[in-house]
Amino acid sequence: MTRPSITLIEGTHITAADKRNILDCIAYLVAQINSSGTYELLQWCSRGGSTKAYQITKEPKSGVYTVAIRANETTDHGQPTQRTMTVIVEARGVAHLPNLADYVDLIKQAHSTELTPTGEQYVIPGCERNLSPATKQLDLF
Repeated sequence: MTRPSITLIEGTHITAADKRNILDCIAYLVAQINSSGTYELLQWCSRGGSTKAYQITKEPKSGVYTVAIRANETTDHGQPTQRTMTVIVEARGVAHLPNLADYVDLIKQAHSTELTPTGEQYVIPGCERNLSPATKQLDLF
């Protein structure tokens, strides 16, 4: 296996710290898949104390990712602001995230389904419908 590296394919300059953080985010998401069998598609990863967060999306080509980088900054007048830029990078020497089609298969394995009036739908674990006659719907209003 080659040394882990990030190569910028498209977008503005990214720093060496950005490249290290992107590699760490990919490793974190791969570890999340290995431990639970699934991962949240659009989550933001960041290091503690960093003003930047990274959202990584897998492209169909192996090892290529679209990365949204969100930076929390302040204006000259002290107002908080967020700047987001998008780059396309290639990662080498790291385990890769599955393609979106493979991820759909992971979702199917991780979640159960219910037949609803609109058709079969995936259910969040713990939110399955209880058809027991002894249960009552809680009225909040």
